[in-house]
Amino acid sequence: MTILHSTLRRLAWPVIAAATLSACDASTIISKVDHSHNYSPISLGRFHGGDNAMRVVGFGSPFGDPPAQVAAAVVAGMQGHNGGPRVTFSTVPAPPPRPRWRVVMAINPTEINDTIKLCKLSEAPADAPLTAPSVGGKVRILAAFCQGDYAASQATGRATNVSGLDSPNFDSLLAQLTRTLFPSRNPNDDRRRRCRILPCP
Repeated sequence: MTILHSTLRRLAWPVIAAATLSACDASTIISKVDHSHNYSPISLGRFHGGDNAMRVVGFGSPFGDPPAQVAAAVVAGMQGHNGGPRVTFSTVPAPPPRPRWRVVMAINPTEINDTIKLCKLSEAPADAPLTAPSVGGKVRILAAFCQGDYAASQATGRATNVSGLDSPNFDSLLAQLTRTLFPSRNPNDDRRRRCRILPCP
């Protein structure tokens, strides 16, 4: 009986761990993902040199915090989560040669529901209520990696049980959105499937 009990306990731990991970993952959902053929992680390494900074333009205050505080929380949640070469996300406008390469995020958007409109914004219009506060701990973020007026990659993220900017679920949402916007390779690039001679690109 002791051996059987011990065996059952060893078998139960992976099941319990998997159930716990599923419960955590269920609080964050990423959908409407798309990568254009223009997305290339290699180009991120040729971005600016130095700290390889990329501007993040965001608007929306789901919990009534000052815009600067929201921007700082968003940038902090994105750092270190992109695939490919390291990128330093910043709220400071990027210098030449590619100042229009940027990430644009709308938190709880009410009037913008596609990235065509999102990428045409370099700043949030001050005269339009484009976003709404969080209700019941739910947050939705429309995000795009914009190259000029067009999205090289885009995704929509949703999270529940978000109590504030310092909520772990808010950080998880930002991290997963960043990994989705900046994968280590373009999922639409089929050169690996066509490659017959190693090493493949």
